[in-house]
Amino acid sequence: MRTAVLVAVLLASACHEPSAPATTTSPPAQVEADPYAAYDFPSLTGDWGPSDYAKVRDLFVAIERTQPELLVTLTGPRGDVLARFASLDAITRIIAEQPDIEATFAVTEALGQTAKLYAARADDQRHYGSEYVLLSAATLRAATQQFARMTEELGEAAFRADPIRREGLAQMRHGLVLTYLNALQSPLEQPELDAALAQLGAVATDIGPFLLPSERERLDAVLDALEAAGAKAAAIASIRASVAASPMHTLAARGETPHDSEHALGARSLCPETL
Repeated sequence: MRTAVLVAVLLASACHEPSAPATTTSPPAQVEADPYAAYDFPSLTGDWGPSDYAKVRDLFVAIERTQPELLVTLTGPRGDVLARFASLDAITRIIAEQPDIEATFAVTEALGQTAKLYAARADDQRHYGSEYVLLSAATLRAATQQFARMTEELGEAAFRADPIRREGLAQMRHGLVLTYLNALQSPLEQPELDAALAQLGAVATDIGPFLLPSERERLDAVLDALEAAGAKAAAIASIRASVAASPMHTLAARGETPHDSEHALGARSLCPETL
């Protein structure tokens, strides 16, 4: 079942003109070989399809296994590929526009598996933290957009009527929240921290509807700690505002249960308490 796949994905960035020599001819300049020449990355022009996301994932895995020192970074020679791979706008578009929803799972899988790859390197070497956060934000965008499309096309009633689907969706919701909180707690310093908060702020609206009251409290504690550590107040405030705008937060603030039947929140309100 494809819901289980999403669960697995979730639980699991001057030169100068030389003067001419007076009497001799300079030897030809040696052009350094492109270390990525052997890796056939998709073109950065035009839209990508699901197979392009899968291809980039496979190439990153191959690089990590055979030439780990070349694992792509945002500031390195092929940072443009990584940025294109994790583009939130492109991900939103492909999830929405693919005729066959089944094909979009290749996108979410590729992003989630690549985020896991970078998470392992970030933990082991204290590098790649910025790339991990970028990929986590991209995975969250893909998963939440896909979740919304699935429930819209198949109907919330179909999910609620199937115990296996209900359990899968409950685990998926939990995986989304953990992915977001873990990315927020990545050990980054300025200016990488500011960039990371901007990326996670861009998907705060996506994750907001999935947060239970206890998880919102944990998120507030994490944001408090980040602000105390020197994170920009504006970035913290933006994340708080995006979460506060979600229906779940609004009901909780009024003292109502998040799943009051009188205030049904639709597919994104599916949580363990009601499944």
